[in-house]
Amino acid sequence: MKGLTVLSRKNGNMIVEDEFGKIYTLSENNQAVVMLARQSDSFIFVQQFRRAVNDFVIQLPGGMVESGEDLEAAVRREFLEEVGGQCGAIQYLGSLTPASWISNVTTHVFYTDEIIEIADQQLEEYENIKVLEISVEETLNMIKDSKINDSEVTYAILQGILKGLIQSL
Repeated sequence: MKGLTVLSRKNGNMIVEDEFGKIYTLSENNQAVVMLARQSDSFIFVQQFRRAVNDFVIQLPGGMVESGEDLEAAVRREFLEEVGGQCGAIQYLGSLTPASWISNVTTHVFYTDEIIEIADQQLEEYENIKVLEISVEETLNMIKDSKINDSEVTYAILQGILKGLIQSL
């Protein structure tokens, strides 16, 4: 990695510094998935504390793709773990690099409005995730008012509107 100094390396992640003193996080496993799930007239979100911003953030259920895992299998697994939900058909909305100025992670965004079942979460030991249902109208207003400002959520909602899955205000 020409021009980069490795400051730390752990679990397939590196913190590096460039020649200008800028810090970046690089992951060997740099593929993530999230699910925009709609049940009736509400979206299913998760809320969790994010140390980097020292606040609780409303986000889409999702996480990292495991080595050798298919994107669709990964998003279904993450939705089951974080929400306790199983879904039918899902649609790929696209991908984004939510923090390209500091990280090489690419997030793949999926949509479903076929929620088959919601049961108990299957969280990792370190996770403390609250499941939220927010109406479509309230979600759009919360984005408009910057009460929801997560890049993955806003990208998913925009893609849903552009693809005719969500009606804007």
